[in-house]
Amino acid sequence: MKPVTINLSLYINILRKIFLVTAIILGFAAFVFTAINIYGYIANRNTVTDYQSRIEKLKKQAENKELKKLKKEFNYLTPLIERDLFPLPLFLTEIEKNKPDKIDINELTFSETLKTVTIKGESHYVESVSAFLIEMEKSKYFSVNLIRQVIKEDRSIMFELKAEWKEDEKS
Repeated sequence: MKPVTINLSLYINILRKIFLVTAIILGFAAFVFTAINIYGYIANRNTVTDYQSRIEKLKKQAENKELKKLKKEFNYLTPLIERDLFPLPLFLTEIEKNKPDKIDINELTFSETLKTVTIKGESHYVESVSAFLIEMEKSKYFSVNLIRQVIKEDRSIMFELKAEWKEDEKS
């Protein structure tokens, strides 16, 4: 009997080639997936950057609008303050001086000329509202009219006064 010769190197070479081809295919697939992810990241980054720039532009526009509005209001008030048409600090001091502790002032609304103010408030005590109205009427700086007084269900009194600045008593 003749010895049988088996060439295992051919089998190992085939396995190596299969392994090499598989590694190349997996490497190529990994490269393709990486390239797709990098492209997606760059595209998303550009979108995010675009939105960030839009947000910044909108913020600047909003700030500019608010700044223009504030400048307009300041330009409106500046001449009034410079001419001392309505001494606001004195008016507010008078309200604070004449307001009883049991009254809450909810709103002060000034007219465009700042010569008239509407005072809205509330209290749980009728005496406090009456005392406030009487003290405000005694003021030498403005005349006061009670516009509205309403008693709510919880027995609190809502009131609205109109105070008009007296031109001849200006100090």
